[in-house]
Parts: sequence; structure tokens; C-alpha cells
Amino acid sequence: DHPYAQCFAAPDAFAAALSPSGEVGHVRAQADYAMVVFDCLNRCVDAADLAPGFDGGFFFQAWLCLLTRRFTTPGGSSYVPGVDLFNHRAAPGARGPGRGR
Repeated sequence: DHPYAQCFAAPDAFAAALSPSGEVGHVRAQADYAMVVFDCLNRCVDAADLAPGFDGGFFFQAWLCLLTRRFTTPGGSSYVPGVDLFNHRAAPGARGPGRGR
């Protein structure tokens, strides 16, 4: 599980695993911020406009996908192309034109 998820699921075990590092507080603050954004979405967007099954876990997964695909460049933020999101299996399986791949 991602460290953000770990800090919610088992906070004491997560803190012990990182002890004596100060990273625990940083990770928790970042995870809490993601949940603040999720709460704002729920207050400001009509539930009928959200995907069926949209919950904190679904939002958190999307949030982490964005975080792990954004890079800071001199001109601002740059994102890895969306097609990269299809390449998330332990065994690579994407196929494209040419050479049977």
C-alpha cells in the first residue's frame, strides 16, 4: 500500500516503521490535505455528477496517479501522457503496432 494509505489504515504501525524519521508527520499532512480536497468535492459537486462508487478510496487512487505523474519544469507542471496509466500491471502487457507488440 502507498504510504498515504498506510498512515490512515494503521497509523501506529506506520509511525513505528518510519521511526525515528520525521517523515511520518509530512506524509500524514499530505494525506490529510488530499482528504480535505475530497471533502470539498463532496460539498461542492452534486453526487449525481460524480461517478458511481466515487468514494475516498477512489479519489485517493486518482490523487496519487496525478502526483506520481506530474513533474515540475521551468515552464510549470508537466504530466506523463495519460496512456501511461494503462501500463500498471506487474507483468507488462501493452501491445502496439509493429513486431507483434
